[in-house]
Amino acid sequence: MEKQGVHGPKPSFLLGNIIEMSSLISRAVSQDMKTISHDIVPRILPHFVQWSNQYGMSLLLYISPTH
Repeated sequence: MEKQGVHGPKPSFLLGNIIEMSSLISRAVSQDMKTISHDIVPRILPHFVQWSNQYGMSLLLYISPTH
């Protein structure tokens, strides 16, 4: 995929990107909501927000141990 220009965070051997995803989600939901907003993606899927900003709109992440 990288040869085709699709990049993303490096997965760990058996868990893919799950550890980093859960860390980002835990951090996002632990912060108080200062204002009520319909923009819920940064709160429930912060890994998509961070990684799409970092790697672009086409990104690759691993959720299962199959590569």
